[in-house]
Amino acid sequence: MMNKTHKILIIAFSFYPHKSVAALRMTRFAKYLPEYNIIPYIITAKQKDKSILTTINSERNFKIPSSNIKYIKSPFRIYFDSPVSAVKFNKRLNPFSYYFNYLLRLLKDVLLSPDKHILWSLKIIPYAYKLIKKQGINTVIITADPFSLFITGIIIKKFTKCKLILDYRDPWLSNVMSQAQTFYRKFYVKLLQQISLNTADFVIAVNQEIYDELDISSNKKTIIPNGYDPELFTDSEVVSKSSDFIFLYTGKLDIHSHRYNPIMMLKCFQNFRVIKPEYNNSKLIICGYITPATMNSIANKGLDTNVQLLGELSNQEAVNQGKKADALIHMVYPIKREVSMPMKIYEYIMLQKPVISINSTKGLVADVLHKTGAGFSCDNDDQKAIIKTMEKIFALDKLLYRSTLKKDPIKEYNVQILTVKLVKVINKI
Repeated sequence: MMNKTHKILIIAFSFYPHKSVAALRMTRFAKYLPEYNIIPYIITAKQKDKSILTTINSERNFKIPSSNIKYIKSPFRIYFDSPVSAVKFNKRLNPFSYYFNYLLRLLKDVLLSPDKHILWSLKIIPYAYKLIKKQGINTVIITADPFSLFITGIIIKKFTKCKLILDYRDPWLSNVMSQAQTFYRKFYVKLLQQISLNTADFVIAVNQEIYDELDISSNKKTIIPNGYDPELFTDSEVVSKSSDFIFLYTGKLDIHSHRYNPIMMLKCFQNFRVIKPEYNNSKLIICGYITPATMNSIANKGLDTNVQLLGELSNQEAVNQGKKADALIHMVYPIKREVSMPMKIYEYIMLQKPVISINSTKGLVADVLHKTGAGFSCDNDDQKAIIKTMEKIFALDKLLYRSTLKKDPIKEYNVQILTVKLVKVINKI
């Protein structure tokens, strides 16, 4: 597609070797871009928590030299838990606390908008400018959130005349957390989104929901979803050798989140265990970041029996855990998300293990599970249905399941294929 070598700059708050899901999107694109004569340089945040980092050399076939990655210290951790988080307060229980919290958030929003990472986003501009001039870079890709990075993009484009590509991993305006934002933050975000869209040369959305929200010409935007890295699944070993039945959940857990509250999943698992003696030794293994408040809540509610918390693992380590499991869990709670498709679903299907989606019986995830025969979906507020689905998966004939699994519907989500789409966008501008 490109005869000569082309250099681009990727700016992402999270990037390899950080283990978060947010880091995987651009890490995987950067991994395959050199195959198309595109050499990426990366500016990312230096994370303070060493336990959630691994070494670049541990990533299979990661072709980007460490000298191409600039780590710049951030004043905030990736999982900074704000003391004035709106979701921790309930005005019906304590009106005074709610309104006092609102005033504190308003003050914070005046000082730190569009988000707290604006400090880091402004700090990296001199580094980006020097790198662009030194390496002769003329294309910049910025992935968000944090959306304060889009301000970085606007400023960089102004002073370097680089082509600017904005990548939306999450919605900015319709994000569920925006419901709790102050009036100042809502107004400022709406204004900044339109300025960002008008400034960018091209915009990428991870799904149709975000694409429809972007108020720009269809000639300036496209959808490039998340996908799976085929190199993680070259091993054909998929059958669990454990004598106990193992459920595996990978992802973040946070009791204060509108999406990642694990209490319903854990209650259903504990209730499932006591239905029959053969269920009793079942285990639930959880891989991912868990907030301290969530860990305390799980213990205090007695929901930790036969639950193993492994913390954050690298993507390869999480996949290896999936190979040992008998069933894989996708969970969204307390809201339902019918319009988003997490990358873990593609990886779950590639692992050839039955999937239970505790979310909704309608929507993208439910449709993919139905088309592929990969598993079952149930509403996240229906305890009986969730437990029945766990029983159904426990009783499945694994060999029959694998023989009827259809992986063709997810082939287009191979990251190598998705990288070609990104290369076409770079060519286009």
